[in-house]
Amino acid sequence: MAKFDLALAYIIANEGEKFVDDPKDRGGATKYGISQKFLKSALSRFRIVKNGIITSDIIKQLTYDQAATIYYWEFWQPSKLEQLTSQKITNYIFDCCVNHGLSNGIRMAQRAILATTPRVPMIDDGIIGNGTVLAINAAPECLIAALRADRAAFMRAIVFDDIGQTSNLRGWLNRCYEL
Repeated sequence: MAKFDLALAYIIANEGEKFVDDPKDRGGATKYGISQKFLKSALSRFRIVKNGIITSDIIKQLTYDQAATIYYWEFWQPSKLEQLTSQKITNYIFDCCVNHGLSNGIRMAQRAILATTPRVPMIDDGIIGNGTVLAINAAPECLIAALRADRAAFMRAIVFDDIGQTSNLRGWLNRCYEL
């Protein structure tokens, strides 16, 4: 079964451990991949902030353990990824969930299953139930290629909808195609 600590290490390797406050980043200040915008939306679930205000200083002071707790409760625990047998596939799907939202990440996996094993009864509803888990565990190795293709299309659609994100596309696609 897949391990959270290995999936988290994959995320941190992609996201980095340093504080970054890039004015072009729509998420605002970021550390360990946890953005100011995301933390504001998760405010009620995580008691890291004071007075309900998320400042860049709060992001700057975020600890590794706090980030790990956020990733566990926001993405890992609800996704059932610990039930997957391939750590490589788990890491990639976890990265999709973190980068694009839990439901979108699961939909990408479901569409990849449909692309590689069309006889599997599957809908891309963004909910990871027992059928999705079983299908991922039984999927052929080409599932990764289908996941990459779906994710790349998702990233390109973001840029199509918001031309201001064009400068990010190359980095996003590099992340998409690495494994």
